[in-house]
Amino acid sequence: MRSGNNLDGKLAAWVRFLRKPAWTVLASLLLLLAGIAGASSHDNSVTDPAVVTAIPIIDFSITHQTMQGFGASDAFLDQPLTDAQADLYFTTTSGIGLSWLRLGIASNGGLNGGAWSDATKAAARGAQIWAAPWSAPAAWKDNNSELAGGHLCAAAGQTDGQGHTCGASHYDDWAIRLAAFAGLLQQNAGVPLYGISIQNEPDYVATYVSMLVSNNEFVNFINALGPKLAALNPKPVLIAGEYADWANLWGMTAAIEANPNALAYTGIYATHQYARTSTYQGSHPRPLWQSEMSSFEAFDPSIANGVTVAKWIHAAIVDGNVSVWHYWWLYNPYNETNEGLIGYPENRNASTKRFYTLGNFSKFVRPGWVRIEVSGQSNPNLFVSAYQGPLGKFAIVVINDSASNQSFVANIADARVSSLVPWATSAALDLAAQASIAVSANQFSAILPNGVTTFVGTNDLIFASGMQ
Repeated sequence: MRSGNNLDGKLAAWVRFLRKPAWTVLASLLLLLAGIAGASSHDNSVTDPAVVTAIPIIDFSITHQTMQGFGASDAFLDQPLTDAQADLYFTTTSGIGLSWLRLGIASNGGLNGGAWSDATKAAARGAQIWAAPWSAPAAWKDNNSELAGGHLCAAAGQTDGQGHTCGASHYDDWAIRLAAFAGLLQQNAGVPLYGISIQNEPDYVATYVSMLVSNNEFVNFINALGPKLAALNPKPVLIAGEYADWANLWGMTAAIEANPNALAYTGIYATHQYARTSTYQGSHPRPLWQSEMSSFEAFDPSIANGVTVAKWIHAAIVDGNVSVWHYWWLYNPYNETNEGLIGYPENRNASTKRFYTLGNFSKFVRPGWVRIEVSGQSNPNLFVSAYQGPLGKFAIVVINDSASNQSFVANIADARVSSLVPWATSAALDLAAQASIAVSANQFSAILPNGVTTFVGTNDLIFASGMQ
């Protein structure tokens, strides 16, 4: 860390602005003068302003994907949610405001873990429900097992190469069973099924319940399942993908988009984030979801882990262009890893910082909000994204992955904003509202702790113009 009164370093850093637009240079010089004036009183725990070579611009005029929220799964979980737990997960008043619950579908067409009441409680708090299968019945697969991959039987004579052979096609059988899950959910939980996935992790041969699906098999099965979903009222959205490795998604999207019928039946592409975050490739006619992510180290409730999770979310949204982001389990009853948002077997309600850093997004970036442009951010310790909602509402999410406090200054372009309320998650704070900060001449500044801070405000210029 450089000394707080290293004026030569400060001047050299700000000279890099000379090729920036005039208003940026002026703002930078003002910050420089303020830094010089206060050099003797700088707290050494705060990053030297000379390190910052650009001021981020929050630009409402440039928009990206429409967000549809955040979620997690109760698949395989062994106890139903209590009302208090449902409040914690799915409300924005006393919880983090998750908008999606992902259920599991068993090979017999029923619920795979969790409880029907979980869906009832989530929906009562504003969340929507979708579901995914892990495997078709063993007798309908070419490996004659629900474990270790294998493919759904497409025709008699299909073999897994290990001595197992299909006696007939079971595409129609499996499509009928999956479509019937919508009726079971309505009957047992009293809520509609928003969407149904074709397969969890179709590219991963797991020792547990799993099934493989090739690109061509996706197209063929979509054309079997699609008409059955279309006949339902309400019609569930067909979700295709959910790859363990994001990079495998693009072969499937190309195959679907080359088949007009399959594309017409498909409503959402989905992937998991375990292997990597893949930069969004090209332009696609369907929104992209990230439908499962966690990690498997020893249970870690720390802010360091919370920041890691927040950076996953940021990367998936900003680089991957996803509109929905899911953690894996709501809670973890089975082992002492980080697979649950909270908890481990001995304490299922054990709090974690990742729960709250997810909340820095999910509590404020609501379904229907739109990601807006952030440009000029150059501090390598900060990750910034911004979103606008109805009636001029907006949120700016800033992740500080440095162990030390960081100075943050940003311009809000083409806006009329008087103040912002920061909500901070840090080693000491759990998604806690802080004192409001003033916005002057469309610029604000703050000192950010290691963690995640969401700045919430209203753009009165948008509100006054009638834009929503």
